[in-house]
Amino acid sequence: PPGVSPPTNDETLQSVGSDSSGNSILTKLRYQLGGPNGYGYLQLDFRDQTVVKDDSALLTNYTPPGFGGGGGGDAIAAQSGGYQSFAGTVLGAHNANYGLDAQLPLGNQQLNGAPATLLQFSHLTTLASQSVSGPGAETMQYLYNQRDLLGDDWLELDHHFSNGLLSFKYNLGTETLATNYIQGQVVAGAQPVGPPIGPDAVSVDALGPRAQAPPVQNFTLGQTQRSAVLRYNGDPTSQIHYSVAAYDSDFSTFGRSFDPRAGFVWTPTQNTAVRASVGTTFQTPQLSELVVPPPADRVPVGGVIYIGNPNLQPDHATDYDVGMEQIFGNSHRPLHLSIDLYQTNLRSPSSQLQPVPIPDCQTKRNPVPCPLSYPVNAGNGSYRGIDVHADQQLARDLHLRAGWSVDSSFLTVIPVSIQDGTLAAGEQTLGQPLHKAYVAIGEEPVEGLRYGAELDYEGWYNELNRSPYAALNAHVAYRHAGYEYGVYGTNLTNVYANPFTVIGGGFIYGAIAGQPVIPTDAYALQGAAVNFVVTRTI
Repeated sequence: PPGVSPPTNDETLQSVGSDSSGNSILTKLRYQLGGPNGYGYLQLDFRDQTVVKDDSALLTNYTPPGFGGGGGGDAIAAQSGGYQSFAGTVLGAHNANYGLDAQLPLGNQQLNGAPATLLQFSHLTTLASQSVSGPGAETMQYLYNQRDLLGDDWLELDHHFSNGLLSFKYNLGTETLATNYIQGQVVAGAQPVGPPIGPDAVSVDALGPRAQAPPVQNFTLGQTQRSAVLRYNGDPTSQIHYSVAAYDSDFSTFGRSFDPRAGFVWTPTQNTAVRASVGTTFQTPQLSELVVPPPADRVPVGGVIYIGNPNLQPDHATDYDVGMEQIFGNSHRPLHLSIDLYQTNLRSPSSQLQPVPIPDCQTKRNPVPCPLSYPVNAGNGSYRGIDVHADQQLARDLHLRAGWSVDSSFLTVIPVSIQDGTLAAGEQTLGQPLHKAYVAIGEEPVEGLRYGAELDYEGWYNELNRSPYAALNAHVAYRHAGYEYGVYGTNLTNVYANPFTVIGGGFIYGAIAGQPVIPTDAYALQGAAVNFVVTRTI
């Protein structure tokens, strides 16, 4: 990082990067039933995507000299500093989707020349697999060797009335997640790179010869989801519109939930809309969040070990929202303004414990155990805020857009059983910026020259754990005869383009009486980049 001299007594040269390459195929085959103007159809969908990504730079981190973290004492802090290299960490992922969609009109009843009753069916099979090699494998849930098989089937019946729509939908979802671990191999692959650890350190050179490959352990998780929703959308007048719905969900792993929702829209004029909604929601954890690797497979990243929590439960919420949209000016150059106010009361939301990192933990030089970071159900919480967006049309295809939002997200009640000083009630949630804003201009005609630029601002508690910043993205492209040739620039301001995560380099979180504050890690953005892209639309 600029202004910080890395240790000079490290003679090991390693190369890390963030390269990625991939390809994707998307195919749709549709047959219209009842002729070109028929309301029935059969459609086959196929999507295949393959990605190979170098994650070594993403995981590699730097500990400033003198940072002792959550343990080790002054002597260890004085020696700490340097890089933890994950050179050679590569992720290969393959996703394949196979889908069938169908729609059939039922009965002879017509409404405005269209069938009054429609039956829809959809099936989607998704196979997502990934393999991670190198010292970063299995360090966190996104870097497991795994195979995830998902099935999604739903049936929907819609009946149109003269002033409303009644719908019933039933959904059946299945998921099977298989994760592999190789005992011992991962631990031998990661080591701090920086000041010498000494001959008695508990580490193995990642570049040295490996012992015979140990057996693979398989962990399999599965679940079945069944849900049904009954919904009615009503339009009693040209100015009054409403929707009421009831959702009933049942998860084999997390139990059952009943969630009613309602929304209302009033349009006193064609340029004005006032809306309000209320309802409850039910959100379950991802299966990968439940996996806890065996102790021998846990590798610290920046002085912290990341694991799952098999006791994690869904969170429940009650949402309230009011808003309005207004169009000002004439129809040729209108100004479109929207404002939303929202309040969400959370019950047992999932929150990540944020322990203080301990550099070089679990070595003979510093035998302090590495702290664990994992998701927990943290009592109660709240989201509240405002979103404002404006869109001014300057020419036929030229728009000036701007937006501003305040998202106050915090925990209100934290159970004593999980309160270890790493969660602070009333403080903004990490990774959820309190203030965000953007301004953008762009001209996007169907054919010809296209261009645009956008400046995005994020305030405190942003995803990088750094002070507020703004990043500029821009593009220019030309579209003709189904081809688009474009040049796209990202982070042109080159803000926070440090090469690696800085351990303990972020802002301070937590202010609980009697508990230490927590220095967060400072994450990096990819530096200024310009890409040339050719797109062919068939």
